[in-house]
Amino acid sequence: MRGLTDRQKEIASFLAEFTEEKGYAPTCREIAERFGFSPKAAFDHLTALHKKGVIDQKPAISRGIRIMDVNYRSTPRIISIPILGCVAAGTPLFTEENVETTIKISSDLCPKATGELFAMKVRGQSMVEAGINDGDIAILEKRHLVENGEIALVGVGEDKPITLKYFFRGPNAVTLKPANQTFKDLITNNCEVYGKLVMLIRRYDN
Repeated sequence: MRGLTDRQKEIASFLAEFTEEKGYAPTCREIAERFGFSPKAAFDHLTALHKKGVIDQKPAISRGIRIMDVNYRSTPRIISIPILGCVAAGTPLFTEENVETTIKISSDLCPKATGELFAMKVRGQSMVEAGINDGDIAILEKRHLVENGEIALVGVGEDKPITLKYFFRGPNAVTLKPANQTFKDLITNNCEVYGKLVMLIRRYDN
């Protein structure tokens, strides 16, 4: 491709191949290890690719690279997403024993997701006014930081029981807002973000 150095072409191809195989983009450190240079050099190459329109880069996100150039973007693929079951209090969310099954979807259904994806079964009515119903499957992007107003999966309290709510971080506490007028806001100083909602899957039974 015109405008790219040979090394930039190699890195762009590696980004595409890695993302195709793993379902998420590599980190700067993984790029550096692949090509034998420093993470700073990897970051500089990514910045150059961003300026040339080959990738979209979100530096605040560990795997925040999205390939924009059609010469390097792969065709939509089928990806397998683990569905995590009910998580016992005190049990880490992302453990093998929590995987109930997997669901397969086309990668073009989540084009803006740059990180690992996982799924949770929705329980309860607290988000019905946002169109999220009991029994839906929530597809989430694994991350520990979200923007205010985004819908996030959050562990709350000492044992981190999980909840799906609108997330707002204030100067003194985090507010988790339901989308149901009969439910109250949850205000906490002890929580952990596990993921951001990117799509829903709903089954209509006959």
